[in-house]
Amino acid sequence: CEKINHEFFYWITMRNIDSLDPSLTNKCGDSKAEWFISNKKELEIKDTLAFDLLNNYGFNLPTSIPDESYN
Repeated sequence: CEKINHEFFYWITMRNIDSLDPSLTNKCGDSKAEWFISNKKELEIKDTLAFDLLNNYGFNLPTSIPDESYN
């Protein structure tokens, strides 16, 4: 059960930063049978509790895909 929780958190985080958007990867197409959410906007619409957890509780979570340009 713990593995499932970690995996779920990973996948919602990846969607929340748009790292699985179809314009970037076909990862969502490959896993369509499991979950139909590919980006932050879809997460907000289809899984409001997950979206709320990641965006409205003041956690210091990633907000964008790393792009190798760091300050």
